[in-house]
Amino acid sequence: LDLVSQGITPGEIGYPVYILAAGVAILYAINWLGQYRAMYLLATLGGNLLRDVRKDCYEKLLIQDM
Repeated sequence: LDLVSQGITPGEIGYPVYILAAGVAILYAINWLGQYRAMYLLATLGGNLLRDVRKDCYEKLLIQDM
């Protein structure tokens, strides 16, 4: 909209700008996927650690009861 208000039409911009914009969008998508993957891996790691701690505590309680 800003370009249109200044009198610049999309035809005057040229294809390199569109290619750069597509490249930036792809880089943002890769960055977002990387952050999502890192959060997923941290969540699964945290879940596994908590599961192991609960299992160890439960085993210790069972050993103490016997």
